[in-house]
Amino acid sequence: DVNFNITRSMVDYYLYADGLPREKSLLVFTPETSFNHVLGYESDGVTPIANGMGARDPRLSMSVLLFNDPQQNENAMVLDVLVSYRLTGQGGVYLPLNASKPLGYVCKKGFSGYRWSQDCSDRIIIRWGEMLISYAEALYEMNGSITDAQLDETVNVLRNRVGFSVPLTNAFVTANGLNMLGEIRRERTVELMAENRRYADIIRWKIAETVLPKAIGGAKFNEDEAFNGHSQAADPTFTDLYTDASGKIGGVQEYAYPEANIRIAEKSGTRHFDPAKDYFYPIPSYEIAQSDGNIIQNPGWH
Repeated sequence: DVNFNITRSMVDYYLYADGLPREKSLLVFTPETSFNHVLGYESDGVTPIANGMGARDPRLSMSVLLFNDPQQNENAMVLDVLVSYRLTGQGGVYLPLNASKPLGYVCKKGFSGYRWSQDCSDRIIIRWGEMLISYAEALYEMNGSITDAQLDETVNVLRNRVGFSVPLTNAFVTANGLNMLGEIRRERTVELMAENRRYADIIRWKIAETVLPKAIGGAKFNEDEAFNGHSQAADPTFTDLYTDASGKIGGVQEYAYPEANIRIAEKSGTRHFDPAKDYFYPIPSYEIAQSDGNIIQNPGWH
């Protein structure tokens, strides 16, 4: 059951506390020796890494469960194998990497603390944050630029709401060799994470042939934190599913950064996207037959 898992690439998408992405930030904590290090915390789930190392956009720890993440709902039924809570009276902690869920990074956003089957959180259809980030994107796409005042009315409203103290400005983008449109898109992806917008955005931005063929990575596996004696990394059955220290498996770069024991759910060699075909869905044969020749099948689906 991986319906509620967040991929490692999505976790990496969140900025560090200095406002920079993983490939540019000096706050990256590596090599990681805990599931929590990429989230900015020590193994206990509550202590930030010393000296601000690993500190991230606050939305990350609000959206993804940490190892040892305390159960927030004191009246919740916490013994739930789907999210790997251990029953400890009222409340409990999140313990990833069990035999039924080795991928980790379970979505915390929108989860009230009850069993998934009994949770009744409202589904988000549209909200003010989406309107703000959509407006910022539209301004940039229309004008080829966006002013700092417009950023303060859109992107930086979202950052201020969560206490992320680094504003997005034109000067910051230029000084750090960033791309403004890319940062606006990043902000949209992070703000709307797990709100059923990402795939449509990938298609709309026409980046699917670059993004979708990449391997799907899961959590950092640390055997000392494994739940119930789980030892996948040492199990020959699973050895070829974990990266080496360079992020490779069998010489193939399956994870973008040099980090060992990242669990790969799907290797890049099994993932494909044909831009000539896969940007379209097939039109049902019945609809074509009823159109008297006015509708033809989409390219590649004949």
